[in-house]
Amino acid sequence: MPIISNAIRAGTVFGLAAFAMTACGSQSAASDNADATAPAKGSAASAAVPTQAAQTAPAAASQMALPIAQGIYADVESGGCANAPYIFFYDGTNIGNVSQTMGAEVHKIQRVGRGGKDADADFTGFMRVWKADDAGGEVQGAKATGPGRFIWREGSPSAHRMEVFDTTYQKCAFAQLPAQMQATVRQHRPQLASAAAPQPGAGAPAPGTVATLPIEKGYWAIDMNCAQAIREADPNGISDDIPFTLLDEKIDYLGALAVKRQEALGGNRYRLHGQASYGNGDPIPVPSRTDIVINSRTSFTAMSKDSMGSSTTRYTHCPTAQIPRAIREIYEG
Repeated sequence: MPIISNAIRAGTVFGLAAFAMTACGSQSAASDNADATAPAKGSAASAAVPTQAAQTAPAAASQMALPIAQGIYADVESGGCANAPYIFFYDGTNIGNVSQTMGAEVHKIQRVGRGGKDADADFTGFMRVWKADDAGGEVQGAKATGPGRFIWREGSPSAHRMEVFDTTYQKCAFAQLPAQMQATVRQHRPQLASAAAPQPGAGAPAPGTVATLPIEKGYWAIDMNCAQAIREADPNGISDDIPFTLLDEKIDYLGALAVKRQEALGGNRYRLHGQASYGNGDPIPVPSRTDIVINSRTSFTAMSKDSMGSSTTRYTHCPTAQIPRAIREIYEG
């Protein structure tokens, strides 16, 4: 399975790291047992052919099945669907990525499986992936964590232990991607644009005014993950930097916007109408609106625009149990 190297995470290069496939240790126990079985001879060999053929077909299909849905995915830490600088994809046979700087990289899945002597205990619970053009010493795998979300783990053997790095991905509809990323996908991997066309979900609201939004109640980190927001929060409530906001399914305030009406635009897009107040002392109210793309019940991106300017903000839901009591007292009073 292709992965994004540390160089990509630093904004330098987009690419796929190598996958591990060694002659000893990386093969599954089933494969080892098959290799150790002496081949049948004579009439026994002829009789075995139909049975082997019947068993091979379903096995071949399962060799490429990952524990995630087929489609396109964005790195949560890199901004999610609405700000994706690259996408990861899985089509049932191939995996790869498409980036604005490197184009498309496509790798055929050779097989998937669990375990392997080179995997180490760090890969317990992960589905290992081998691709046809494997090389090097990397060990990689996927673990589903919820609807449309998974963790991609890559490991590099060192002298004393396996060094691992995780990336969290979320599933995206093609329309959720930034316009530049959509153009890149159409240029380098156009089949993803049609295959990932957004499908209306069961019970999705029709365009028009809605009373609630499909998001979780509680604490939301602003432009950072939950752990960062907890570190940034001032337990004394003195700092001007506010890393959290409290939200319900009906949003009354989002940033500077006092929300008067919530509108469904179709799919996973919504528009909040209201007034934003700017300035100190006697703030000036300005008619404003904020468009949001809901990636999941725990993640959305807000894009505000009015006569005072525009901005884009990422929001990540943080379970209340994770928030220290001293911080909760500031927000909840």
